[in-house]
Amino acid sequence: MKHKSFTHISLTRFSLLIAVLIMLANLLTSCTSFAKSEATFEGLYATSFEASVFYPCGMTEDIENQGNKDLGYWLTSTLDSGFNEQLTEFSALEEPTGLRVYAKFIGVLSPTKPFGGYGHLGMYKNEITVTEILEMKPWSDNLC
Repeated sequence: MKHKSFTHISLTRFSLLIAVLIMLANLLTSCTSFAKSEATFEGLYATSFEASVFYPCGMTEDIENQGNKDLGYWLTSTLDSGFNEQLTEFSALEEPTGLRVYAKFIGVLSPTKPFGGYGHLGMYKNEITVTEILEMKPWSDNLC
């Protein structure tokens, strides 16, 4: 019977311990309760196939980087926010690349997940949940 060396066993256990600690840290950050304080947001909302991204005013200068998980926030809304109802009013403006509108709303910003975890395939570090829509209109560069 061949025995593994002490070093090999120690490295294997160490690697397993590190993996378990990383998983626990990720689990704890996703389960940690946080104060759900609402804030007012305004900026560009862009939606297309597998995308629902919000770029606050100040982040909208580089529109070509849409889809970059480090620039925007994944956007969801509550059923009673009125967001989806307002958005359907602009569906005629949708282009092959998607729909862009200016949106001002009250919402809740999620805690940051350093390795992503929000949106399509978990690519976004944060998510904003709209709780009340205040204003929505067709997008133009001079709105922010």
